[in-house]
Amino acid sequence: MRLRAGCAAHAERSIVTGRANLDPSADLRDALTAPTVNHRATIIDPSGIGSLLRAIDGHDGHFATKIALQRLALTCVRPGEARYAEWSEFDPTAAEWRISAGKMKMRRPQRIPLSKQAVALLGQLRPVTGTGRWLFPSIRSLSRPISENTLTQPYAGLVTARTTCVPMVFARSHLHASTRWDDGRRTPSSDNWPM
Repeated sequence: MRLRAGCAAHAERSIVTGRANLDPSADLRDALTAPTVNHRATIIDPSGIGSLLRAIDGHDGHFATKIALQRLALTCVRPGEARYAEWSEFDPTAAEWRISAGKMKMRRPQRIPLSKQAVALLGQLRPVTGTGRWLFPSIRSLSRPISENTLTQPYAGLVTARTTCVPMVFARSHLHASTRWDDGRRTPSSDNWPM
């Protein structure tokens, strides 16, 4: 419905400035239908997150994939942000991950705080993939990141529906909304929290 609203706003400006006499978007009201909402699976019971984290820790796939799944849970980023993570974006000393605006859905740079566990995972991963560009390179080619399916498949057996947003959706649903950093870092109550 944003398309119709945009057309209506444009037509309204045209009418006000004398460049048009009527709003053609009114005819679109019945022609355009609202998209069907597709809810993603998530864990809604707080005790369920423990089961998910234990299942991730027991993942017997590739080492870097296991670290990627753990980092998703610890950083609550979108799977695409995790897949395209580059070593140059991380500052373990400041415990921070800086993602450029070009990689973000909302086209704004993000500074994501890293927990001690997330920094420790970086230390474990550096000897394996630290000489390349990507944190999680494809096992077929070091010149590209891991595939979306690499992150999707492990979750397929962990929840009832296929999703890769389980950690992020869970965190967004269950973290305290009162927590906020004043320096623009992403938190559930800040304006730059995804989704």
